Amino acid sequence: CQSGPDFETVKCPQYVETDPLYCIEIHQLCDRRENCPNGEDEDQTMCMFHRAVNILVLFLTPSLLIVITRI
Repeated sequence: CQSGPDFETVKCPQYVETDPLYCIEIHQLCDRRENCPNGEDEDQTMCMFHRAVNILVLFLTPSLLIVITRI
């Protein structure tokens, strides 16, 4: 998948290696719209993990920046 300076892409999960490769922009992941051919980008378990990681990053980023600037 190709990304650019203004966007980042991820590949849709493949069940079989011979399945065609589909890419979506990262903001389309877990957006309650099925963008991958079989809606894999809206898998409940994967989205729960994705949201939890995003929340942790949002909360930890300011603290990490403070620590880094003090080093």
